[in-house]
Amino acid sequence: MRPIVVFTDGSIRREAVELLAPSCDVRVLEAYPTEDALTAACRDAHAILARLGTVTRRVISAAPQLRIIARHGVGVDAVDLAAATERGVVVTTTGSVNAAAVAEYSFALLLALARKIVRADGGMRDGAWSRDALVGTELDGCTLGVIGLGAIGRRVARAGHGFGMRVLAHDPAVANDPVDFTGGAFVVGGAATFPGGVTSAQGKGVRPGTTTDPSATGAGDAGRGRAPSRARPVSLDQAAWSCPWPAEADAEQVNEKTVVLRVRVKADGRAEAVDVLSDPGFGFGAAARACALITRFEPARDAGGQPIAALSAPIRVHFSR
Repeated sequence: MRPIVVFTDGSIRREAVELLAPSCDVRVLEAYPTEDALTAACRDAHAILARLGTVTRRVISAAPQLRIIARHGVGVDAVDLAAATERGVVVTTTGSVNAAAVAEYSFALLLALARKIVRADGGMRDGAWSRDALVGTELDGCTLGVIGLGAIGRRVARAGHGFGMRVLAHDPAVANDPVDFTGGAFVVGGAATFPGGVTSAQGKGVRPGTTTDPSATGAGDAGRGRAPSRARPVSLDQAAWSCPWPAEADAEQVNEKTVVLRVRVKADGRAEAVDVLSDPGFGFGAAARACALITRFEPARDAGGQPIAALSAPIRVHFSR
């Protein structure tokens, strides 16, 4: 007997049906099926792929062969988790697969609001050309507040930083105080899984921004006729970090965490000491610390351009897979 898979609606891409069709019998329902319709369709189902529909206790109870409910989305609010747990039915989601799309849409709305794009579009369609009313606001130099540093929040924060905004973010799982992304490095990467369960996180290093203090940049010296200062802060020298995936995180099925640390860097660019400022547990703090200790940095420089020992700006090492 071939496994029976029920799609709660036809909005799921057709390729999914084509992949399952050779080995499964696939039933595709109308969008937002009623509880009665979904219950009837799932009585002999082995799997449910749910997007625009609610999998209730009644639906689960009526499907004795049901083994898995795969949510075509990031939330599980449309599934009765208690009923699924009682029956031993596995419930999965797509994780943060839509995080980039949501972050981009969020920033698109922010740009539309700041630059009055909707109003300008409407005016143009009506034959108007009122420039004075459409000046808008420059994002460069503005402050962007991000509440929650999840997969979406981090992407919004990075986009704001790219537009020259001062980004302040807060997440109780990352730090007790608001996180200021200005002038710090944000190391982010996806982890690849290898045979034996060993994983690694590859991260892209972003060089910290230079300070705007005239005494550090030399702007004040130039104005007084002296040679500009060549002082520079510590920055990342390597473009990628390779960190061992913590075994404890594997055991607990933790797939995404962020560690915040600062590094005391010697004049030769080697790490002397690492201070973990925010450790989410599950072994991630130790893994990030181990990475930092073997990473080569671009050392800080004094006003004369000579390398000196110094403390780095906060570095956020993001693990995900």
